[in-house]
Amino acid sequence: MENKSDLRINYPQYTGRRYVFAIKDNPQNKPLIAAEAAFIADVMITKPSILKKQFQASLEYQEQKKSYIPLIDLSRKYGVYTGEKKADESLQLRYKRLTDLSLDELVFAILEKIHTKTGAKNLYYKSGEEYFNIEESGQGGGIPYAGPIVLTAPVRAKADGRRKGKGIRKIEIEGYFETSKIPFNSIHSESEDFFYTLTKQGYTGGHLLTTEVQALLLYAKRNPSKIKNLENLMKSDSNLKIFTLIHTRESQLKTLEKYTIKEDDFMKKGEQPDLTMLRDDILFDWLFNGTNFFEIGKKITKIPTIVDIKLADKVYNETADLEVVVNNYIFDKSNTFIPKPVRAFFELMHKRLIWDGFKREGYCLEKRDSENETIAMVYEKGDKSIRLLFNQNFPPLVLKRVKNPRFEVTPFRVEEKNNKIHPFSELFMQKDVFDDKTRARTDYQVVIPTEFKIPRELWHDYRIMINKYFKGKGNRLEKQLRIMNIPNRDRILDLIKMS
Repeated sequence: MENKSDLRINYPQYTGRRYVFAIKDNPQNKPLIAAEAAFIADVMITKPSILKKQFQASLEYQEQKKSYIPLIDLSRKYGVYTGEKKADESLQLRYKRLTDLSLDELVFAILEKIHTKTGAKNLYYKSGEEYFNIEESGQGGGIPYAGPIVLTAPVRAKADGRRKGKGIRKIEIEGYFETSKIPFNSIHSESEDFFYTLTKQGYTGGHLLTTEVQALLLYAKRNPSKIKNLENLMKSDSNLKIFTLIHTRESQLKTLEKYTIKEDDFMKKGEQPDLTMLRDDILFDWLFNGTNFFEIGKKITKIPTIVDIKLADKVYNETADLEVVVNNYIFDKSNTFIPKPVRAFFELMHKRLIWDGFKREGYCLEKRDSENETIAMVYEKGDKSIRLLFNQNFPPLVLKRVKNPRFEVTPFRVEEKNNKIHPFSELFMQKDVFDDKTRARTDYQVVIPTEFKIPRELWHDYRIMINKYFKGKGNRLEKQLRIMNIPNRDRILDLIKMS
C-alpha cells in the first residue's frame, strides 16, 4: 500500500458492486449473471422450515471441513443476538462461535442480521409462493405467467411493508428457456440493483439477472405448476427447460470434468460438497463476515460445479467473459470531488479512444487479489483492449492488451503471479499476462499515455512513482524509452527530469 502523503493529488478509484459473467453475443443486450445472487435467490424461495434444518446441516458439514473454500470461519466468535435480553428488555449482544449456538439461537441471529441488511426478515420468512403468487395472499399485484417467449411476475420487495400493494415490483424475462432463440434477450426488473447496473455505469450497462430475477427462474424450474400456463407449454414441447446458468443444488459435473484445474484443491476432491452447503456458506459470509457481494462473487466464480456447462462453454468460446459492475461512475459530472487535472486527463483519453474507433465495454479487474488490484475501464476494438487504471495509490495508467491466439481460454483460472508486480515497475515492458476478464493470456503492456500532454499537476506524482518502483529509476526508464523509440517520449522525459 502506498504512502498517500507522497502524492500531491487525491486520485479516484472505482469500487465494485457485483462481479459477473457477461454474455457478449446477444444482439439486443448484455446479460450479466451474478453467481452469488443465484444462491441468495435460493434462500428466497425455500420454505423457512426447510432452511432451518439446512442451516444446521451446513454447519455440521463445515465442521467436517467438507467445503469448497470455506467462506466462514467456524473458530471465530461473532457478535450475535440470540434472543437473550437485558434488564431493560433490549437484546443482549454476545460473542460466540456459530457452532456453539443452539439451532433456535442460530436462526434468531440470522434473522437479526437479515433485518440489518435488508430492513426486514422477508428473506427468511417469505418463500416462493409468498414472493411471487401475491394475488393468492390477498395483496394484489397478480400471479406469475409463462408465455412462449416471456416469463412475467410480480415480486415482493425484500424490505416491503405489510399494506396492500406496497413494495410490489414487476419482473419480465424474455427468452427464459434453454432452447430460446436468444436466451435472456431482454430483462426487466424494478429493483435497485437492476437500476444501478443499467444507469450508473457511465455507459449503457447490461441487463443484470438480479436476485429476484434468478429467484423467479429457480421458482419456475422447481414449481412449474405454480406458474400460470407453464405446465401447458412444457407438455406441448418436452424440450422446454427453464434456463438457469448458475446452479444452487446439483453439482455440474460436466463442467468440472471439462474445465478442472488440477492445482485448485476444491476441485480435486472426489466427493463434491452439496451446493446447499455452499449456499449457506455464502449467506453466512454476507451476514456475519459482512463480505459484500462483489467480493463473494470473485470467490465463487472460480468454482466450476456451480456453473452451467453452456455458460462455461461461452467463456471458453469467447462469447462470454468476467466483468465488474461498479457502484458509481466516478467521472459523472455530478461528482465534484474529482481533481480537475485528473478529470481533464481522463476526458482527453476517452475522446481519443472513441475517435480511434474503440468502444466502451464496461469494467474489469486488473492486478486481481493484490494490494494493487484495480477496477479498470475497458475500451475495445477488434482484438485490442485498452484498460484505463484509476487507483487511489498512483496516478492514471493505461494497460494495453492484445488477444494472442497462441493461448487457450481457461474459464476457472484466476491466479497470476504478475499481479503482485506494481504497475510502475513494469512500465513499457512487453509481456504476456493472464487476463482476468477473458481468462486467457494476452500480449500486455502498461504505459503512461504519451499521446496526450500530461497535465503538469500530475508530473510530481508520476516522477515519485517511477523513482520508487521502476528499477534504475528515471535514468533507466529514459534509456528504455529511447531504445524503444516510444512516440512523444519527451512528454515523459520532461516529468522524469523535473526538479
